[in-house]
This record gives sequence, C-alpha cells and structure tokens, in this order.
Amino acid sequence: WQAVQGGDLDTADRLVRSAQRMNPEQINTIIDVAELVRKKFGADPLEKWFRIYYDPMMEHLQRYPNDTLIANNAAWLAAKCGFELDTAHRLASQVVEASPTDTYMDTLAEVEFMRGNAARAIEISEKCRAMKPRDPHHRKQIERFRASNASSK
Repeated sequence: WQAVQGGDLDTADRLVRSAQRMNPEQINTIIDVAELVRKKFGADPLEKWFRIYYDPMMEHLQRYPNDTLIANNAAWLAAKCGFELDTAHRLASQVVEASPTDTYMDTLAEVEFMRGNAARAIEISEKCRAMKPRDPHHRKQIERFRASNASSK
C-alpha cells in the first residue's frame, strides 16, 4: 500500500491484481485500504479493485448458490467498500436465514448500517453480542452504529 500512499496508481493496480491471483479469497486486501484508496484516487479505482475480488465470488455463487461462506464474504466486501449494497443485503439476508451465526449476522448488520439503517444494525448487533458476549468486535460495532445514529439525528 506504499504505492497507494505515494499516489502511484499504476504500481498499486499491478500489485492488487497480483495479490488477487495469489490469494483470491483474501478480501481484506481491499477492505483494509478502501478509505485510503477513496481519498487518494477516488471511487473508480476502488470499484475496479473491488470487482477483481467480487465478480469471481458472484460467478462462484451462480454455480454454488448455497455457499454461505462465499456469499457472506461477497456481502462483507460490498458493505465495506460501499458497492452493490442491494445485492449485499440479499446475500447477507439469505446467509443469516440459512445459518444464523454471529459472524453472518454481523455482516447483515454492517450491510444495514451502510444502507443507512443504523437502528436495524444496532438491533442485529445486539443479537450478535447476546450470542458471543465476550467478543469485543460486537461491542465496537454497536458503539460505532450508535455514534453514527446519534450524530445523524
């Protein structure tokens, strides 16, 4: 991500493509720098890199529509990058219906939050926290959603 920080879009693009070929399931490659990419280069390069990871997952889901892990990862990536939120909502909802774990519910909460439904995100995250009360991630999510909900009022 030094290339992104340095404003070298061509090098960053080459490295993202290499990273995806080497480890296509590592969606955090994009998630971890989404905001930095947006600030440095705007939404277009971020969406292009998002699609490098997202589109193969969606193709996989055409063949294997019940793959909850890939559906959840696609929804999480979409929510964290801010693209394809309607599809992310559909996927996350289906995943939670099939397997209502705290991890999958957390993705649905994130999608709801990104769609502007902070109250619904809090409600879902409270259920996650009830399932795993010691998990600090759920507490942090609730705090983030509440802070956003309070500032929007």
